[in-house]
Amino acid sequence: MPDSSNFHDAVRGCVPVHVDQNGASQTGLTRLRDGLRCSIAKAFLRPAADRPNLHISLLSTALKGRRGARGAGGPRRDPGGRRGAVAGLGPSAALRRAGVPPVLDLPGVGANLQDHVGLAGLVWLVDGAENKTTVATRSASLQSILNFIRGHGGPMYGLSMGKVLGFMSTRYANASDDYPDVQLFVVSISNAGDCGQVKRGQPGLGEECVRGGVWPRAAELRDAVTYLPLVLRPKARGSITITAPTVEHAAHHRPHVEGAKICKKLMETKTMKALNARPNPNKFPACDHLELLSDESAM
Repeated sequence: MPDSSNFHDAVRGCVPVHVDQNGASQTGLTRLRDGLRCSIAKAFLRPAADRPNLHISLLSTALKGRRGARGAGGPRRDPGGRRGAVAGLGPSAALRRAGVPPVLDLPGVGANLQDHVGLAGLVWLVDGAENKTTVATRSASLQSILNFIRGHGGPMYGLSMGKVLGFMSTRYANASDDYPDVQLFVVSISNAGDCGQVKRGQPGLGEECVRGGVWPRAAELRDAVTYLPLVLRPKARGSITITAPTVEHAAHHRPHVEGAKICKKLMETKTMKALNARPNPNKFPACDHLELLSDESAM
């Protein structure tokens, strides 16, 4: 993709730019500047690593806790929720079906599941952006490492997976409120920018898309822009247990599809057309029979 300043120039006539997304108005686009992502480990664990009462164990999963603690986490990937279930906390019937003796019957555990769906695969190929996108053959170099260490710049320093962030309103949002219902991530890389080597472990990206599928091949080691619209306020509600999730879909509410339409509009601006921006013509294998960028393919 062009760098984030060029992208802001491209969309300036469509949406507000350089907004403070924690300020009075959230609608619009912003970007990261002069900084790296600060992880939990960097912010909290490393400064306290020498404390005598703290032991840090890498690549380890706690099976039981000696004392309780309040917390919240993802329902599927966070081990904290699973620990509570295997310890016997949750709906008794579901625990028994899983072979776990119930300790405390808590029918609400696993209920009211709200999944913030993100729509992947919205890839546009661009020309004339050789030094402004993340491609493995250019990024994995000694010069990139030196730029990162000494100059605080280059492809390794930029947070390519979130260079431009935005909050947008679809037709499902109340037009009279400044309360966007879709978050928009714009990244200067595609899942095929490294021939699928790093992205292979990404959740939901099957092996057929990484290697055998036709989708990534047109974008392999190519300059590209990827959009990811993320639903902020899902209407669907479901439940999940330690055996299998059961989600109730609300098919009539599709803000992620509307978010994909916003992405398409942004790529049709004059600035992006000057870079010959065009959709990746290849599709996910499961969507091969659907029209490119159609509502059905976004579903």
